[in-house]
Amino acid sequence: MNKLVIKGTILGLSLDQVLNDFSMFVSTSLIVMENWEDHIFDFSKQFRNPLPDIAKKRYGETRQAIVALSNDIHFLSICYHQFKHAQHDTSINNRLKALYFTNLTESYFTNLRTIYDRLAHFPRIVLTDEYLSKRSPNPDSFNDLVSFCKNSEVAPKAFPESLRDTIIVMDANLQAIRKIRDAIIHDGKEPVITFENDGAVTIKIPGKIGQFNSENLLPDILHLGENPYPLFDYLKSMTISTFEDMELLGNVLMELYYNKMVEKKQFHIFGLTGYCMEDFMRFLFPKNNKDYLDYYKSLMLKETIEEVKDADG
Repeated sequence: MNKLVIKGTILGLSLDQVLNDFSMFVSTSLIVMENWEDHIFDFSKQFRNPLPDIAKKRYGETRQAIVALSNDIHFLSICYHQFKHAQHDTSINNRLKALYFTNLTESYFTNLRTIYDRLAHFPRIVLTDEYLSKRSPNPDSFNDLVSFCKNSEVAPKAFPESLRDTIIVMDANLQAIRKIRDAIIHDGKEPVITFENDGAVTIKIPGKIGQFNSENLLPDILHLGENPYPLFDYLKSMTISTFEDMELLGNVLMELYYNKMVEKKQFHIFGLTGYCMEDFMRFLFPKNNKDYLDYYKSLMLKETIEEVKDADG
């Protein structure tokens, strides 16, 4: 499939493809939101039913966030492919590779941070018209969404407890990514990429100028102290944490939106695919890592697909 599509979204996947086709990236969050979009918009992207102007505005922003999130994930897969291509290209010396890797690493971290702000738009699909009209439950940033869920007296009326709790849980991973992005974008820090003699590639972000500064601003998510971290292990861990958060949010939205508002016959399975997706998926989920793959492809998603299959059968 990935050789037929340069970069795109596939509709109508089977359960077997969801669980076993590594040329596809499948996310419960994206499946819920793509189905929501089909429910609200027609083929020409016009609203199916009359809506208040404020709902049209909020829903238009949400639809844009769905497209942007899909592009962000495609970007991560392309970025990883560029990493590996440059790493194994013997015509490029290590100094030039380090420059390429630094640029790619900065872009990768920035994209991970951006994904959370795309996700901040998704909870509004469960809001009533009353709360769609208010600004505070409809932020453009995930930081503001977390703050709303933690501190606003309106939050318990706008969002169910399960959704608020999930958003607050997601904030822990976001803060680690935010720390890296802020160090690069706001503080002018630069990742230092090193190609070791054994072929390993390491990363650190020195607190002060100079490659040999011992301080490393990267959060110690691999529990290795302040030493340079293996680059690909670090990116993999950060990416999986982000996708886990997408699954947490998707599971809650699946329960709140799909089970109550969408008929089974309207439910479709979407996946992202492209030239770079299979290599990216096998990087994140090695073939023998079945236990984690079973967790990632959420139980709720499996059960929902089985329900749809039974209803159609």
